[in-house]
Amino acid sequence: MSIGRMVWLRWIGVAGLAAFAGCQGDGPVSPAAAASACAGVDAELEASFDALARLVAAETYRAEQFANEDAFVANMQTIVDDLKAQAQQFNEGQKTHKLEPWEWKVEGGDPAGPRYHWVFGFRLGNGPRRISLNTHFDTVSPGDTDAWEPFKLTRSTGETKHGGEQELWVGRGAIDDKGPALATFLVLKQIARAYDGSPLLDDITVELIFDTTEEIGGMSMWRYRDENAEEAADIEIIFDTFWSVRAEKGIERPVFTLPREAPPTSGVWIDALNTPSGPVNQIPDRAEAILRSDSPEQLEELAQRIEADYAEHPFDDPSYRRAKLTVDRSGLPAELKLTTEVAGAQHASVPQENRADGANPLVSLTNFLGALAESQVLVDNDVARMCRFIRSTWGTRTFGETHPDLLERHDQVFTEGNGTTYALTRLYTEPAPGAITLSLDVRYAIGHHSQPWDGESEGLLCGAQSQFAEIFTKIVDDFNATSGGAPISFETVTRVAPDIRRTDGPIFSRVSRAFEEVTGRPTPAVAMGAGTDAKAFVKAIAVGALFDTTFGAPVNYHGIREAAPVRDLALSTKILCNIVDWEIQHAKEQLPEPVAGTCEDARAESSFSSSDHEH
Repeated sequence: MSIGRMVWLRWIGVAGLAAFAGCQGDGPVSPAAAASACAGVDAELEASFDALARLVAAETYRAEQFANEDAFVANMQTIVDDLKAQAQQFNEGQKTHKLEPWEWKVEGGDPAGPRYHWVFGFRLGNGPRRISLNTHFDTVSPGDTDAWEPFKLTRSTGETKHGGEQELWVGRGAIDDKGPALATFLVLKQIARAYDGSPLLDDITVELIFDTTEEIGGMSMWRYRDENAEEAADIEIIFDTFWSVRAEKGIERPVFTLPREAPPTSGVWIDALNTPSGPVNQIPDRAEAILRSDSPEQLEELAQRIEADYAEHPFDDPSYRRAKLTVDRSGLPAELKLTTEVAGAQHASVPQENRADGANPLVSLTNFLGALAESQVLVDNDVARMCRFIRSTWGTRTFGETHPDLLERHDQVFTEGNGTTYALTRLYTEPAPGAITLSLDVRYAIGHHSQPWDGESEGLLCGAQSQFAEIFTKIVDDFNATSGGAPISFETVTRVAPDIRRTDGPIFSRVSRAFEEVTGRPTPAVAMGAGTDAKAFVKAIAVGALFDTTFGAPVNYHGIREAAPVRDLALSTKILCNIVDWEIQHAKEQLPEPVAGTCEDARAESSFSSSDHEH
């Protein structure tokens, strides 16, 4: 018998097993089949350090106002070319089924936006049913490069709640999302090897989708899906978070503004207070304030005691962990510089994690300086007034506890301790001329949306608006009525509504089945603050690569020394492969569909400006 004939008969047998399993219900085809298709993919991930190092070395973050777009495009193209070359080499060992590269790229058309709406990837098989594995190669900015080498992948060790002590691969994008993206590429190659020549790949197309704009809002994915609806996946796995996401909070982006005024003529005042430029979804690396005075003696006297004052300052919570303060006296007698430094998690979707095990430098510094202004140690000028606004509206809290009736919400999905969060991420008195601007990243629960969840459907809540236009109007009006000086104004944008999935829904259930086959337990059901490319698409689900929701050390999501825990990522790669294998073997079956909501307007951005409101 020829080798080709033997291979064909082998796959006829596999197809028969699949058909038999389909008659038996939803169980796996057989432990042996699942094991053989994905055997070794976890070990392959653990051996992929050099491949990930090349991806990390390509600097694919976007600078403020897209100032580095030329370099970004060139570096992203480097990744495209590298992966194509790897696929071509892989295909030389395939007899029938090869990895086919594809790309979708259109001009952005907005000088204040990305140059391209751009996704790319690979496809395997040619069947009508489709499973997509979706990741992204863009990253957040590198952060403080004095503290680490973000684009050089290094090895370390650390302990995670799930995997215990394990090897870490450290570099920008290692876990968000270049490591997981590499994992999907390894899974596709593993599946291609296992099913080369199989007739089962005539029933399904397995697709990798790599996004290039996820960190700035996922605009490429939404446009790609809109313009290629005929190629929509029957199940799309967003491999970018945790096992497994059943809900994502809504996203609100308010900006509070205060006109700059002429500096005081006497006393000590805050002349400037700035964070580094960067994305609003990242807690800043530091905050810097410049104090000036008409009296060198007064400034010198404050310089001598301000460290002690900061160390003893009674913040709104006695257990608050204040950021490290550095006092630079080198500019005296003209100026005194105060710098606070970040500690802990920097992903703005979970400011409560930063507060629990670290410190937001902007929160620490503004609360302290606001208190000094209130006690008349500092002159109550424009910058001090913004500090007082921060102190009275949020204090050091992250769940809106200072105004519980207006700002605090939790519910049956986003439970207590995981409700609406407020991350103060950017404050500039420079370079924006003539204004002080404060930006927040708000991730909000069901109760802050304009319409409730019906408890049955899956996907975005109906209604394009949150309740924050009215809420911030009241807060700002109340503050302006007694603060003195020019009024604070604000603009706010509801980026997207909360997205809720049923844990007994068909997509979530299939993912949980694959998770349990590998780990022996059902997948967790995580309600989270981050916005993934699964939002608004009920056949998409965000999963992996982590097994607990800790954004801080040693993973440091969006932070300094971002790290991928290798053992956890390898296990996640095996689960992902298991999902793909199950979908291949059940591609001919009629599987249940999720029940999507029928609203039309939940995806639209809704904006509000207080300049149109009578204060």
